[in-house]
Amino acid sequence: MPFAITTKLLGYLSGGLGAAALAASAFAGLQTHRLHGAQGDIATLGQSLKDEKGRADLATTTANQRGEDLKARDAIIRQQSESLDGLKARSDADRQTYVSGILAADTGAKTHEARATELVRVPVKVPDDRCEAARALIEQEMLSVR
Repeated sequence: MPFAITTKLLGYLSGGLGAAALAASAFAGLQTHRLHGAQGDIATLGQSLKDEKGRADLATTTANQRGEDLKARDAIIRQQSESLDGLKARSDADRQTYVSGILAADTGAKTHEARATELVRVPVKVPDDRCEAARALIEQEMLSVR
């Protein structure tokens, strides 16, 4: 009987080993399937990462270009502002010159008006001929020019 127990025991063990082998095979198949799925996910994520890196590079390039465009615009605005300031300064200087010229002309006009008033008040000999009177007045004016 010892032989029968041993055989029976070996039968149980071999059945258990077969079940363990079957379970190990199923587990290995499951793990292989999961590994293939993970490799697909890795490939998809790798492609997504490349796509996002491309988008990030494009966004960086666009931002840098916009920054350069803003600097150029600011330089143009600064140049235009300086030009306008220069035009304003020249306009103010021209206006000051214009006002000074008007004041000088007004002073000169008053001087000539005063001189004309003096000439009108000067007693003139009344000769018989009007031409002689005009000539005498002109000569007097030429002699008294200031």
